Amino acid sequence: DGRALRIDTWVEAGCEIPPYFDPMIAKLISWQPTREAARLALDAALEATQLYGVETNQHYLRQILADAPFASGQPWTRCLEQLTYHAPLIDIELRHGGDPSPVSPWQGAAWRRLAAAVGETLGEDVVPLPYLQLGASDSRFYTGLTDHVYRFAPFHLTRAERDALHAPDERIRVEVWLRGIRFYRALLAS
Repeated sequence: DGRALRIDTWVEAGCEIPPYFDPMIAKLISWQPTREAARLALDAALEATQLYGVETNQHYLRQILADAPFASGQPWTRCLEQLTYHAPLIDIELRHGGDPSPVSPWQGAAWRRLAAAVGETLGEDVVPLPYLQLGASDSRFYTGLTDHVYRFAPFHLTRAERDALHAPDERIRVEVWLRGIRFYRALLAS
């Protein structure tokens, strides 16, 4: 009824919050006859809140509510500096799945050609190492053509470039792109 718990928000089911949104997407206000009851009701409301697709601070707020200075009613101006945040465990739900990519051999002629192209274009100090990708990738669609399917990008990327991969503003430096072209040329020539 808005008296025991008031929720001020502009968010509703199905709306999109752009990446540059105002950090105040909702405000919860709890009222109960005692401070402790109001604190517990606010914690329960935060626990029941479900927002998908955007990071929120709801777990941090719940931790503040449970922290001794706030829970005891004795918070001070800088008490959050003493709080060590413990991120919640992540629940992963498989909505649909597929077969993983099979493991490609890391020995033999195909791997040696890959390693030679790496050494020729990226430097002898760069060592290609096999790894197992746990998630299904588009690589699995090419295994009908060959057993030697490798996910490899011959680029020395900065952290910002790696973070921008498959993002709206994806880009890499021209010299990095040219080095990648030299790698693929060497691989095809081997």
